[in-house]
Amino acid sequence: MKVLKAFVHGDETLFNSYPELEEAMVWVYFHSSLLEFNRVECWGPLRDAASGGRSKAGDASSSSSSSGSPMDQPRQCQVECDCCFPPQSLIPWPHDLQEEYPESAGQVQQ
Repeated sequence: MKVLKAFVHGDETLFNSYPELEEAMVWVYFHSSLLEFNRVECWGPLRDAASGGRSKAGDASSSSSSSGSPMDQPRQCQVECDCCFPPQSLIPWPHDLQEEYPESAGQVQQ
């Protein structure tokens, strides 16, 4: 959380110009050579994640997978777009979390 707080502080001008960015959902990807530690957690909106607090959305379990829920695990667009990050990563990621651990993919941090 200190990293997020430093990020928000360092980009204070950006957040002052675009306050809606504080509502962006924070997804944390844990990468490990041990499959049991590979997981994705949603820490809620940036404002809450950086302050260490939890919003109502951040308190809810994300195990229910309604398609419109902001707590669903993020996915790339199915068509070519300009909004997604490149599919490459500097961190080796040879497996799909949702296929290996469907019950824990996208879980809210406890």
